[in-house]
Amino acid sequence: MMQAISLFPFQRRGVERLLAAFQNGQRAFLLADEMGLGKTVQALAFAQHVRLPVTVIAPASLVPMWREALEAWEVKGDVVSYAKAASAQSEGRLLILDEAHYVKNPQAQRTKAVAAHARRARFVLAMTGTPLLNRIDEFAHLLSAVGIVSNAYAFLYAYASLTFERVPQRGGGWRDVRKYYLTDAQARRLAHDLNTRFPYLRRTKGEVGLELPAKLRTFITLEVTAREASWAVVQAAREVARKWGMEFDDDERLVEAVFDHLPGAAISTARRLYAIAKAEKAASYLCELIESTDKPLVVFYHHKEVLDTLKAHLPAPHIAGDTPQPDRARLVSEFQSGRHKVLYLSLTAASVGLTLTAADTAVFVEFDWVPANLIQAEDRINRIGQVAKTTYYHYLTANDRIEKLILRKLVEKTQLAKGVLGGDSLKI
Repeated sequence: MMQAISLFPFQRRGVERLLAAFQNGQRAFLLADEMGLGKTVQALAFAQHVRLPVTVIAPASLVPMWREALEAWEVKGDVVSYAKAASAQSEGRLLILDEAHYVKNPQAQRTKAVAAHARRARFVLAMTGTPLLNRIDEFAHLLSAVGIVSNAYAFLYAYASLTFERVPQRGGGWRDVRKYYLTDAQARRLAHDLNTRFPYLRRTKGEVGLELPAKLRTFITLEVTAREASWAVVQAAREVARKWGMEFDDDERLVEAVFDHLPGAAISTARRLYAIAKAEKAASYLCELIESTDKPLVVFYHHKEVLDTLKAHLPAPHIAGDTPQPDRARLVSEFQSGRHKVLYLSLTAASVGLTLTAADTAVFVEFDWVPANLIQAEDRINRIGQVAKTTYYHYLTANDRIEKLILRKLVEKTQLAKGVLGGDSLKI
């Protein structure tokens, strides 16, 4: 039997906007409602109305959920992951792109595959609560890939400012790199035009009057040092500074000056070393926290070494990238019913697509260095169905000034997205 449509008023208005765009002959639409506002049900209701065969492209972890949803709503279609996007059917179809920020890199094979499908599809519904993860040029390439703008660089020319930065090349020498940025005035203009000129819709929780709990973030300093981690960051920063001919007397000022140009390998190494340094104290903190509450806890981690340490002190199930979908569904159901006091979630594999509203507290033993991913992870508990008045987030940090600098940089990154999109941002 077809799923009965029971939508909030703002969700019905979203479906009406989608139908209007479809009936007016537009080819693509970006539904960018803030996380937790039910983009999936709006997409399914829209699909029921237009009665086109559907192809959904989604992160691999969400493919089973989408298959179940299509069946429940009696919507005919296929679901594939971004990794298998090239094999999808799209000619004349409704193409739904879940977590559409996956196509922000124009050089990535999945972006090229999605862009080809977008040209063949009858209509493209791109959905993401985080369309602007880091940089305005990534947002422009997303709009281009899904067919909302014809040229990313024309969009950037119209809305952004361009500068060039000289960066060192491997093997010596320098090269000029384009860097796009928004002034405050440009951010305001873009926010206005997105809402008045583009096939685009974004609502925040506050705007729709959805009374979700307030978020309260606390940054907990653990009495541990992380000299190896800090040294990895500082050494990488010194190497960048050496190639640029820069000199700094203070390591913190040095890292801040070159942070955006640190090599990915150094960032990954430092992230792992910070986490390992904190793991033992973090486990003790979790044991104390669980004793002081009758509510279950969601705990985010990234590295297996960290998970092993946490489980040695506080045994509990976990969901990671290799957790089969039936086991994911079972663990979520058990957690929601109160069977588990703690559930460990991988930041990269379980920060989307899960509803864990039985908890009102999440603990981040590790952080993703893309701030929008942290907000997505937070919204596993701060979403429709949450009955607590406040949701609490404990970010565990080392007693280390470089890691605290990294946190400040994460906070700064969220301000660009908030200026253009509105909605949530990290605050310290």
